[in-house]
Amino acid sequence: MLTNDLDFRLEPRLKELYEQHKIRAQKIDWG
Repeated sequence: MLTNDLDFRLEPRLKELYEQHKIRAQKIDWG
């Protein structure tokens, strides 16, 4: 993971961006 749960609690938007990145990466992986 790029960050840990503490980072997510400190910066909620970071978690949102990370989740979006994972979804985007999955879409690329699945073609």
